[in-house]
Amino acid sequence: MKNLLFIGVDQLRWDCLGPRKAVPVKAPHLDRLIENGVSFDRAYCTSPLCTPSRASMLTGDYAFTHGMGTNCDMYHALARELARPERLLHNDLRRAGYRCGFLGKWHVGMEKGPGDYGFEGDAPAGYGNVVKTKAFQDYLTSNGLSYRIEPELYFNPDQQTMAAGRWRGPQASTPCHFLTDQIIGMLQDLVSGSQPFFATVQYWDPPWAAPDLRRLLRPHRPHADYALEQFLGRSFRQAAAR
Repeated sequence: MKNLLFIGVDQLRWDCLGPRKAVPVKAPHLDRLIENGVSFDRAYCTSPLCTPSRASMLTGDYAFTHGMGTNCDMYHALARELARPERLLHNDLRRAGYRCGFLGKWHVGMEKGPGDYGFEGDAPAGYGNVVKTKAFQDYLTSNGLSYRIEPELYFNPDQQTMAAGRWRGPQASTPCHFLTDQIIGMLQDLVSGSQPFFATVQYWDPPWAAPDLRRLLRPHRPHADYALEQFLGRSFRQAAAR
């Protein structure tokens, strides 16, 4: 039985990665995964919104079947939770003897998170404002890190979904870097066991981190050297050393 790792990134156009990229984004390790694997050139997003797309990826159902046709954290949400959580694909893997782990962005239910459905890992319910979680705060404290965001603009109440802001802090203080540390730790734990595993890490960000968005908008000045790329680079080097 094979181990499975699902790396999810948000707000990413299909033509930013791989041999057919139209946008000159530098993401060598993601490109390497695509070039040495299978590229689904006729795979389509089922919805332009986050919650419906994520629910479809995690259940295999269209939105009119899983019932989450809008983002679950908005005032006009059609559903706050999955109507048929038994359709989550990891249930089949668990029955087959897999350990299943989930880290990062959930956004497929406001009150129930991955842990409520049997996933290992510490992922918050809802959109998941990770910077307010104890795990993230402990990570900052233990590594002597701090940051500030200015200005802070949010889409919805309780400062859940940030619309815009500039991160003022070292790269290691970002949620991307935090999640990368988490998934490396989870994988180390999973591979030490005797069971096959399925693990997914869902980043809140696209696969680049620019301290100033204008750097991305200048021709031929893309930037993709961030925690996800570092994670993949470290993983390739570790695999080559075995």
